[in-house]
Amino acid sequence: MFSSQLGFFFELFLELFTLKIKFCFWKYQSLYLALFAFLISTVKTEADDGIYPLPVPSDAVFIRRIGEIENKIKLFGMDFDQSDLPENVYTAISSPSLKGAEERSFYTVLKVNDKVEILKEPKRSDPSKVYLFLLNNDRAPVSLKVANGGPSVIEETESGHIKTRAVNPVRATLSVVAQSGEQDFDVMLRRGVNLTFYVDKNEARVIENAFGPVLTLP
Repeated sequence: MFSSQLGFFFELFLELFTLKIKFCFWKYQSLYLALFAFLISTVKTEADDGIYPLPVPSDAVFIRRIGEIENKIKLFGMDFDQSDLPENVYTAISSPSLKGAEERSFYTVLKVNDKVEILKEPKRSDPSKVYLFLLNNDRAPVSLKVANGGPSVIEETESGHIKTRAVNPVRATLSVVAQSGEQDFDVMLRRGVNLTFYVDKNEARVIENAFGPVLTLP
């Protein structure tokens, strides 16, 4: 919207300039310039108010939902709808609104054995590293290793738990080892892009850690 409106006003300004003799542009150039500046400021105000996202609170808690959860989701003394917490992305919420939540912490909410659970994720303390997470929603332990007989990356993780490992940025083929077998993933590890290897009874998949909306609670 902003770019289209700006383009329209710019074309209008150029037309006035081109027809400066007919409309005595030079005689009234200060008027035209003032009008153009006013139109630009109006468009900018609309963009600032309606397009840019809300800033993330300094005391934010980051919560993501994985999988479908019916009915209300009860978290930290509050009730949420599924639409409040988009799937696979972290929603930022000011921590004073959530009883017992630790500010600047990350949580995953999901159904484990038909029960809604909130899992606190391990800390991310070194920005120079890539953080790999192994989230087990299967009934048997799972692990993560380098494929083709390579070394262990994340040791056995029990059902309903999440573990992490900080690694250097590199391209690698990693294998999720579950009771049903192994599944390989060719991944490019980049700073600032953490990955979650999610395992349930049906599949293993990689979820790139991403950030969604800022949720303002009443």
